[in-house]
Amino acid sequence: MHDTLLPVRGMGSMKRPAEDSFEPAKSLKTGDTWTSFQSSDPLYALMGELQKAKIVQDGEVSTENLKRFLHVMIVQGAAQKPKDWLQVWQAMEIPADSQSRIVGAIITFCLECAPQCNLGEVLAELLKGHAVKLKAVEEAVEMAIGANIDPQGVLQELLLGIFPKGPESDWGWSRIGWGWSEWWKTVQKIMASIDPTSAFVELGFLLEHFESKGGTPLQQAWSKDRVEKVRELLCELGGLKDDELDGCFKAALKG
Repeated sequence: MHDTLLPVRGMGSMKRPAEDSFEPAKSLKTGDTWTSFQSSDPLYALMGELQKAKIVQDGEVSTENLKRFLHVMIVQGAAQKPKDWLQVWQAMEIPADSQSRIVGAIITFCLECAPQCNLGEVLAELLKGHAVKLKAVEEAVEMAIGANIDPQGVLQELLLGIFPKGPESDWGWSRIGWGWSEWWKTVQKIMASIDPTSAFVELGFLLEHFESKGGTPLQQAWSKDRVEKVRELLCELGGLKDDELDGCFKAALKG
């Protein structure tokens, strides 16, 4: 897939009208009035274009339309913040069974051509906006990153973005049925799909972010059972014994 995508030569910095002036994609006219906004407001124009140039039709992914989508979003700089991706994704109308392929293509493109595009935040935004399924993101990560490393810390950013709000944290993603146990299952699946050493570092830094954000040592903020699960996974990824783990990271996870 990624061999056919257009290379990035620079991130655009086009200014757009205030966000509340945007017309939702579903209410755009069926005509081609969007073409007059291609220079002044590429995001709005792209949502209009996507009504005709579908990314997925009859189960087949249009490589040409996907290239166009990524070019406008990344090269032209239409996506200036994560929520912009949510708007355009909704306009794309991607079927559920094609989500992992499209998300995988986005991950591949961003990692290779635009590593500074806050990809982790983008993926978290798509999940929190109920635009994509969690399973699709997990499959896309395995597809696009595989057993390789994640030098940009995309997964760390993603997992931080979807951490559940709860009794031990007054911040995070508040969603019915979404708690620490569900989040931890996702952590395990994602970390198991990439290079173990990279996963070890990612998870350790992620824990440091939690501790810094919450202002309380994790061994106090989290239950003993949760701390033990985290230590077990870190030891597995790092090839360490439990008594060798202490001191590897700043996060307080003393056994």
